[in-house]
Amino acid sequence: MIELIDLPDVVIVHVLTFLKSNDRFNTSLTCKSLNSRFNHPSLWRCMKIEISGNYHEDEGRVMRKNQPRSESIIEAKRIEDKLCCVGGYVQELELIFQCCSKPIDERSQSLIHLFISNASRLKSLTLSMYPCQQGTGRVAHSEDLQAVSAILNSCDKLNSFTLRFWPSSAGQGYHIFEKLVSNENLISSVENLNLFWPDRDSSSWAAIRASETPASIVEIIDQFKNLTHFSLPSNLLSGELLRELVKMPRKRLQSLRILVTYSRQESSAIPQISAVRWKDFSSYHSDVSIEVVFSNRVPSPDMAAILNIEMPVSSLYFMPYSRCSKTDIVDFAMKFSGSLKRYVNLSNETIDADESLLNLVNLCNHLHTFVHYSKLNWKTVIDLAKSKSENWFRFEISEEAINFRDDMADENEVIRKVDDQYRLVGVEKWGVHDDDVIKHSTMTDSVSVALKQRWKPTNRH
Repeated sequence: MIELIDLPDVVIVHVLTFLKSNDRFNTSLTCKSLNSRFNHPSLWRCMKIEISGNYHEDEGRVMRKNQPRSESIIEAKRIEDKLCCVGGYVQELELIFQCCSKPIDERSQSLIHLFISNASRLKSLTLSMYPCQQGTGRVAHSEDLQAVSAILNSCDKLNSFTLRFWPSSAGQGYHIFEKLVSNENLISSVENLNLFWPDRDSSSWAAIRASETPASIVEIIDQFKNLTHFSLPSNLLSGELLRELVKMPRKRLQSLRILVTYSRQESSAIPQISAVRWKDFSSYHSDVSIEVVFSNRVPSPDMAAILNIEMPVSSLYFMPYSRCSKTDIVDFAMKFSGSLKRYVNLSNETIDADESLLNLVNLCNHLHTFVHYSKLNWKTVIDLAKSKSENWFRFEISEEAINFRDDMADENEVIRKVDDQYRLVGVEKWGVHDDDVIKHSTMTDSVSVALKQRWKPTNRH
């Protein structure tokens, strides 16, 4: 009988990647053989650490997660010795700090110093420092800010830097951008810069508000001449920034991502940028891919204002709490027929847009990704699939949003008179009918034939 430790190293290491952090740690304590596999570099290339400050007398804790596995909590005292052995293997690090009533404890500080000593090996760094209770006036402790800022001072080969959140109340000497520009090696090595850009899995997309000003971002970008990928929220975008991005000498951007967040109280969240600025930008960065992400509802006039006709938009992404109307879709088809490649709509509030979507797909010759979670007629799904057939790279429709009842006019309709009789269509539409099953089968078969691969609608539950 073959035992686990008799398997090749590559197999055992692969098995360990499926274990949660605590389980993997406990497995390493069973024998010397598994302990040596636990220290394999490939298991520690990416790491996510969450450190929270102290709540009065309670100790801080450390959460470690090796992406993309399930997260688990490991107390600092249990993992500290292990990190001393494998800390040098980490190339992609994400640090999340939760500020509390007291600074982080000494053991958590020692972990930070461990990463500082190995910071020269880092290729990617993501930082987040959140106040414990936002809006209460609580500020981050200077000791915590100093510890985090020290990591940036030690990075000299960093290729990618992402800042998700930083307290606006940070005092003099602890401003994150001051630390960025003070490291000349970091300025020259960073090619991927993401400012106040949340995780796609985050539940607080709409709450992101960058505390900086557009003018301060221009000063920062002036230092980073080697950027090829750049991401920022819309309230930091400006005509001056676009002008800075076309100044020589500067590398050509490959991608620009804009996170649009709308608030009635913050009119500056929707920048007013002239078509001339965008035309100069697209001329200089001729191969740039622009992705625009909408985190919440944006009125159509404001959406049209930020989506300038001279922007070479290649990707439109609508988060679940955003909204995209059929009028907006018509506008997209008119403006971006020559550049749009990806359309992703995770909102369920786009209604009566079947004709507009067909028009968009037919006009956008380069479109290869189509994701739609709002209402669509089942026949429209077939027509969309056939419009580009096997040229679709990704074709995803939410099953819950597909309408199979061709005779149902208004979804709010409750009673309809048919042949001198009244039908309770408001109740009837919730049932599953034999016709629906047949139509569903016809739809999946027709789309599969068009895509030349087996296809079925996405079930989000």
